[in-house]
Amino acid sequence: MHREDWLLLVLNSAKGHELTPIQLQKSLFLLGQMVPQVSEGDFYNFYPYSYGPFDPTIYFDAEKLEEKGLIGINLGTNRWREYFITSEGSKYSRKLKKQIDEDIIEYIEKIVSLVRSLPFRKLVKLIYRHFPEYKANSIFQE
Repeated sequence: MHREDWLLLVLNSAKGHELTPIQLQKSLFLLGQMVPQVSEGDFYNFYPYSYGPFDPTIYFDAEKLEEKGLIGINLGTNRWREYFITSEGSKYSRKLKKQIDEDIIEYIEKIVSLVRSLPFRKLVKLIYRHFPEYKANSIFQE
């Protein structure tokens, strides 16, 4: 699996909802942290940034997936981009799911559900509580 495939599976697990940049970043981060076999191969390299773990490559990969018609990117009402899966991306995700253990798919869905359920501040606090090393360059005020 390529890292873009994991990005696509995360967006597919949002079940038609858009993900904000922080939701996308933190979903992929948690996936890599909690499911070691995901981060053993071609995956993202997170480092401490303004609001915790960050990898700008996620945004480049998202743009490539948008060019292929697999995801969409909208400018949200809050001035940042919002990411969502397209019907073509959903079809491709079904093929990807067949290559992965069902437990991993369920875990991705739980991660995305959790990340979507938390307001920005609570999500960042959760990440810092469990992964304090990613607070190093934070501008987040608790």
